[in-house]
Amino acid sequence: VLFCIMGDTKEGEKVKLIHCADVHLHSRLNTHLSVQQSKERNGELVSSFVNMVEYGHRHGVSAVLIAGDLFDGASVPQSLQNTLIHIMKEYSEMMFFYLRGNHDENSVLAGTWEEAGNLYCFQPDTWTSFSIPLSNGNLTITGMELTQHSSLNGLQLSSDDINIVMLHGQIRNYGKPDGMNIPLKQLEDHNIDYLALGHIHSYEQGVLRPEGTWCYAGSMEGRGFDEPGEHGFVMLEVDEENRTVHSSFIPFATRTVHVIDVDVSDCCTSVQMMQKAKMMITGDMQNDMVRIRLCGDLDVSVEKDITTIEKMLENTCWYLEVKDETRLFVDYEQYAKDASLKGEFVRLVYGNDTYTSVEKAEIIQCGIAALNGEEQV
Repeated sequence: VLFCIMGDTKEGEKVKLIHCADVHLHSRLNTHLSVQQSKERNGELVSSFVNMVEYGHRHGVSAVLIAGDLFDGASVPQSLQNTLIHIMKEYSEMMFFYLRGNHDENSVLAGTWEEAGNLYCFQPDTWTSFSIPLSNGNLTITGMELTQHSSLNGLQLSSDDINIVMLHGQIRNYGKPDGMNIPLKQLEDHNIDYLALGHIHSYEQGVLRPEGTWCYAGSMEGRGFDEPGEHGFVMLEVDEENRTVHSSFIPFATRTVHVIDVDVSDCCTSVQMMQKAKMMITGDMQNDMVRIRLCGDLDVSVEKDITTIEKMLENTCWYLEVKDETRLFVDYEQYAKDASLKGEFVRLVYGNDTYTSVEKAEIIQCGIAALNGEEQV
């Protein structure tokens, strides 16, 4: 299915587009965050999308390509729908191409998208193309929403056009497009200049033979600790004269997610561990989400209180948590000739072959804490 969109592209003018994906508006975000933080973060997801559109307006962007998962589910609040429709209508000189992903389910702005005359959507299992006239040929944007019944066959793109294809799924070298998998080999030699992808939440780019590029824009914001690092969108510049599509990643996230490993092998107390972690938290992380992973080998006698460490660090970042990934070890020689009850307990556990070395260390740690009058959680 081909639709022609009349544009005002002038000869020699480079067309700019934004490629974004996986915005996941109206996410639950309650795994780590408090109710208030979840509300604040959801507001930031919306704000990030709106700010991106305004950025595009300032930089002369003609179109925004949304490659799936604009939402995090089918239930979209009316207020959020109104915000998106309003921003699209306000910047009516820009076109919005929206291809639903697996999290968008059956909702396209809950049926209100017709209010925005500059919003163009794609169909399941059917290739749909939108053609924008250039001074010489067309810029054609083609996409298909993948289902379990999809086939990549039937994609026909003219070599006279500059072709951008939008899909949402996981690229593979071979296989079948069974809902979420995209066999890249089936898209080679189809005159694709740029394959705009969604589904993978980190920015990735590669070669699509013979002369094209595939690209995951990544999620616009890191929502959890499985999405650390820079997030944003991709700016595309279509050079009609040289018939190329140049892409550049634009970091744009409101907050950055950091996962920091701190080796505490040389620490003996929670305070020392906190001090070592604090040295790893830089000033520019104060508005970010930070996970501290304590690692290294600790003797079972070392005092370690994760809750206390978190409390001492809580004001360094917008959100901070501490994960204990240290390994326990026991210096059995230290207790070999210890005549105390503690030494007798350690030797008793050490000589029991019923337990693994890890289990022995954990039992000894609990036993020593009990003998010291400490409560173990």
